[in-house]
Amino acid sequence: VTIPTLHMNMLFSSSCWSTDPHNLPYIQYVHTGADIIWYCIPKSQNSRFRTAMSELTPSLITHKPRWLKEDCVMVNPQLLREKGVKVDR
Repeated sequence: VTIPTLHMNMLFSSSCWSTDPHNLPYIQYVHTGADIIWYCIPKSQNSRFRTAMSELTPSLITHKPRWLKEDCVMVNPQLLREKGVKVDR
């Protein structure tokens, strides 16, 4: 928790679905370029999200409390919506 992290990205970069390891709020700052598009899933949708991810990427989901490994899977938000998960933009 005491080690700051800097993420360096470039044009057309993206990141995978993830959760903060310590459930802490964080901010990402874009110095220049287009705005970042954030997608998030309400906490109330966690069960549906986990079920959908287990169906879409079964080999990448664990049975541990932190079931979604950090930065390992990309799933189109539309696919999650089709599985009944509320995805906010």
